[in-house]
Formats: sequence, C-alpha cells, structure tokens
Amino acid sequence: MAATRKKAENFSPKKCKFCGKIFIPTARSQRYCNETCRIEYGYAERKSVRSEYNKSIEAASEIDPYIPKDKPNEGLVNIAAEARKAGMSYGQYVLYLQTHRKKENKAW
Repeated sequence: MAATRKKAENFSPKKCKFCGKIFIPTARSQRYCNETCRIEYGYAERKSVRSEYNKSIEAASEIDPYIPKDKPNEGLVNIAAEARKAGMSYGQYVLYLQTHRKKENKAW
C-alpha cells in the first residue's frame, strides 16, 4: 500500500511561532503563517544569539583581564605575544599560566 500525504485541509490549526496568529499549515512541519514571519523570526533569533554572545564576552572579560570587551580576540593575541617573549608556544604558556595560578590559589 502506497503512503498517502495528508491534504492541507486535514492538518489541525497551528499558532504562528512569530506573530501568534492561528493558521492552517500546508505541511506538517510548518511553524509560521507566512514567509515574512519565518524571516522575521530568523532575524529575532539571530539577534538574541548575538546578544547572548555579547553577554558572555562581557562576563569573560570581567573574569579574565586578557579579554577586552570590544575586541574579544585581542586577548588571544596578547597572550600569544607574551608567550613569544617568554620563549614558549601559546599552548605551553597557557599551561604555565594555569599551573602558576593554581599554585597561587592553594592554601597550605
């Protein structure tokens, strides 16, 4: 027996994920009432993701002074430059910093 697709009129009404309007979907996976809502939802979602990323950068810069807020990659460049001055690779220098900080934080 061949599989049959449901006709659009047989789908139950859904609420648009962006505007909240009730609509009859033309496909089972349809989440938006029209193309405009789908695009606008994408813009809003990306804006939210960027906002969360910016908050994480701000939080990281408060924890680690090597990470400036306006240029998050500049911290890596600064650490790499310090590593070269110390005659180490970036990885060796980061490991050195981590072990050095652990030794300072230990309470004997």
